Amino acid sequence: MSRFKDICRHYQDLEIPSVGVPLHGGRLPARAINSIFDKALDVEDGNLLLRRLQHRRLSGALAHEPLDYFPESSVSSPSELAGLGLKYLREKFPMDEQRQADAYAEREVNKAEKQLIQRAQRMGIYKSDDASESSTSDASSDPGPLYGESVLERVRKANEARRREREAREAREAQAAQEAEAQAPVTASATASSSSSTALDTPRKRPAWVAKWAERATLSTAPEAPTLSLTRRIFPSLMLLLAIVGGCVLYTSTYTPPARANRLLPDTPTALATIGALIGANAAVFVAWRLPPLWPLLNRYAVLVPGQPYAASLLGNVFSHQKGAHLLLNMGMLALLGTRLHEGIGRAAFLSVFLCSGAAGGLASLVYYTLTRNFTTSSFGASGAVAGILAAVCLVDGARVMGFGKGGEEKGWLESLLVLPGWTLLGAMVAADVVGMRTRRQPVDHVAHLGGYAAGALGALVINWKMGQKEKEKGKGEDGVAMERVEAEKRDGPNVNKSK
Repeated sequence: MSRFKDICRHYQDLEIPSVGVPLHGGRLPARAINSIFDKALDVEDGNLLLRRLQHRRLSGALAHEPLDYFPESSVSSPSELAGLGLKYLREKFPMDEQRQADAYAEREVNKAEKQLIQRAQRMGIYKSDDASESSTSDASSDPGPLYGESVLERVRKANEARRREREAREAREAQAAQEAEAQAPVTASATASSSSSTALDTPRKRPAWVAKWAERATLSTAPEAPTLSLTRRIFPSLMLLLAIVGGCVLYTSTYTPPARANRLLPDTPTALATIGALIGANAAVFVAWRLPPLWPLLNRYAVLVPGQPYAASLLGNVFSHQKGAHLLLNMGMLALLGTRLHEGIGRAAFLSVFLCSGAAGGLASLVYYTLTRNFTTSSFGASGAVAGILAAVCLVDGARVMGFGKGGEEKGWLESLLVLPGWTLLGAMVAADVVGMRTRRQPVDHVAHLGGYAAGALGALVINWKMGQKEKEKGKGEDGVAMERVEAEKRDGPNVNKSK
């Protein structure tokens, strides 16, 4: 945020509130001005008003001075025009207006205090520290004010004490922030906050070569998120999700399990081989995060950042973990739930549910944080894909897979733990994520979980439908064989009697 402060300080020093601040991208055309102000201003006045409002936002004076610019030249009121202009600027150029307003208020207070002190000095009732030090009299022999300490002196000392305390606190906070930045690996943006995981907490300071790669991996040093439309932020990732779904449908419909002799590990169960490969891929990316030269690549394609999205990160973030505890938790849940589901629905359907759920969770997170304009959030981890696996486990026909609520069948150890019906367990997990999304007590991407649940539930419905179709075909086949036997007995019965 240091560059942001520098920009604001630059505009404050210029003192050009009447002219305003040039907008990023240049002067707006008449069509844009008409759209923003509903044809209430011409192109010159509209651009002037936007520049003035942007200056007020950057300087922090937005809430401290009246928004009165065109009281006589428009049919609309000044407040209405300012509201329309601010709405456009906040959408196109998001920033922390409250922080700038606080800084502006503090500057005004300091300015008023300085003027009060100067007035007191002219009246001869106050002497500054500099004047006291330059006095020829010995400070140690000064008996103090003749009539005691004045109220102004007490106010000055209290203000100076608060200033020193504030400066010391800010210095401690800056030092703590620098130490935290030195301990953590590079994240997707300089202000990345809530995500499905937090950064590594390596307790040593970065050497120079690591800092070099960290700088190269930073996606942007601009104080604001890139100006992109909603379509440009979401549409490429949406198209990638549709391509992933289409590829999974094609893969599921054409996949044929290989013969045991043709498998790479013929003595290893298919479910164990599939889930082991997924865990190995996640572990490989986990190790890659420990290699600084790979940070630029990982920051673009293994972290989902709404502020500067890359479509490939929709799938890449599913295999990305930075903390060991996060990796172990997700992979443990994958091994626990995925093995039994894989045995029930096969490799093709299992991989389709995993990949589609992970990508759908990423898209849900991207859409939510884009609509809420939380561009500094970053998200990564396989939790969305694991949520989809959990939803499929809960909803796929229990008679074949999980045995939820089915009587008269032998249950395994997993079924003995899950005593509730599958839909009840899934509902409880969804409710927990909804509550977590509202409370925000943990840095967890609950939106990605909910997107994974939805994709896994949809996949379970498709799998149940296909299983039902196979049952019908199997029943028809068995009925046909039985009918052929009956007809054969009727046809061959007399011949058999004659032979006897």
